[in-house]
Amino acid sequence: MKNSLLLKFKNLFFCGIFLGIILISFWACQKERKDSALVEIYQLFEFSLENYNNYSDPYRDVELQIELIDPDGKKLLHYGFYDGDNNWKIRFSPDKKGTWEFQAWFSDKSNIISGSFHCIDSEKPGRVMKNEINPFWLGKGGEEKTLFRSLHVGDRFFAINWDDPSNDSDGNPRTKFLDWLQDNKYNMLSIASHYTNRDQRGRGRGWETPMLWPLNYEEYQKLETILDDLKERDITVFPFAGFFGVSGSWPKDHKEQKLYIKYTLARIGHYPNIILSVSGPEPLIFGNRESMGGNMRFDDIQRLGCLIDSLDIHNHVLTVHNETMATKYGDLFIDESWYTLSTMQGPKTLNPEQLYVGLVSNRNRYKPAYAQETLWGGNMYHPKYTSEHLRKHLYTILFSGYILNFGDMNGDSSSGFSGSMDLNECYQERHDILNKVWDWFETIPFHQMTSRYDLIYGGFCLANEGKEYYIYRESKGKITLFLDYPNTFKSRWINAQNPEDIRPGPRIKRKYDFFTPEDGDDWILHVFVSQ
Repeated sequence: MKNSLLLKFKNLFFCGIFLGIILISFWACQKERKDSALVEIYQLFEFSLENYNNYSDPYRDVELQIELIDPDGKKLLHYGFYDGDNNWKIRFSPDKKGTWEFQAWFSDKSNIISGSFHCIDSEKPGRVMKNEINPFWLGKGGEEKTLFRSLHVGDRFFAINWDDPSNDSDGNPRTKFLDWLQDNKYNMLSIASHYTNRDQRGRGRGWETPMLWPLNYEEYQKLETILDDLKERDITVFPFAGFFGVSGSWPKDHKEQKLYIKYTLARIGHYPNIILSVSGPEPLIFGNRESMGGNMRFDDIQRLGCLIDSLDIHNHVLTVHNETMATKYGDLFIDESWYTLSTMQGPKTLNPEQLYVGLVSNRNRYKPAYAQETLWGGNMYHPKYTSEHLRKHLYTILFSGYILNFGDMNGDSSSGFSGSMDLNECYQERHDILNKVWDWFETIPFHQMTSRYDLIYGGFCLANEGKEYYIYRESKGKITLFLDYPNTFKSRWINAQNPEDIRPGPRIKRKYDFFTPEDGDDWILHVFVSQ
């Protein structure tokens, strides 16, 4: 009896010690978690370092580097930047939940620091990237689908002499424009004179946009003030001219180009709402390269595209602005590994069939596409689009699997509402027409589909093959759909002029000839598996 009690006491004693160890370990883990910085996924992790060494050129004499180890053990090398007055910063945006470790140091071995942070969930918008379900579409991290509605704006957007964010007495035109933009459901801007000022009369000349080259931390701070506002508004930013814009100020020496890219990415690469572009507009257009302000050869763009891709730790979407001929003869970069987004200019036509063919023939199944200068109302280089053209062309562009970048102009790309962003110059009817189409398109599961011209005659098809099909026909007539599945499908007609007008269609199997309703104009055929 005595031995039995002693044995029970020993067991309880050791169980107590074991439980105590577990509690101490749990408390230690919680303390480590509590002491680590908490950073939301795709949001900013930033810290500052001071370095009082006397550098004659802090942009070139020393480099701040950081090695990050993600929760899966993968190592990433990133860079910090000089921010004036002996102050240096590191900015990073994590894309994996869990604990990240890091070690940062200067290239002259001064001020070595190490630490960690914990990446947690976020309700804020994720990073712009390929759609995680279907890379045919552009998307955002953590979102099942995202419909991008893009508008082109002119060279003054970042100019301090148009709207100084620190001066409330200048009328705040940028704020008024952005309020209008969001009221009209736009969530993406193509911005001219962004990284570089397009120094041409009637374009960027005279507008005091941030001068990012030669490197100047104060100029970058001006840019970041406005980018912060765009991030808070969840507006995606497409830099029309990219890093090496036509008629812009940027380095010609290869070593200096690398410095310029590294510094820019170190400062703004953490933004989840940005897209990167090598160059634009039309960097490959044939002509006198000196007189046209630095147009590039094919191998220049290839080299710089690979360089930007290798230095971009955040894996942003990366593209280059193509000229109009690329739509007819092919996107030269479509299969390059660094090239994430196909940016097409055109075709500029009143014919939906010609528009569709030009777009779908430049598609890569695993890359999204951007119709950059394809539908610019009022632009002098485009045909005169009527309201019907705008509506039918947007349907055609969407059924081609493209994001539309619309322009509201009265001349060149720096004219009209897109150029001035003055609400008095806005053709509101144009935007209302487009929004009605976008609103309907957002209701369908387009993110699960791809463009499939091979499945039909007489229309433009988006298909999740074997499950669901949407076919747009720009005029009344016949649609032949080829179904190579044993399933029974239902169908219905959607009036493209009034998507609330929905009419039942036949139940079908395999190949079938459909005929649009006799009234109306353009129609959408919806075919889906019968439950």
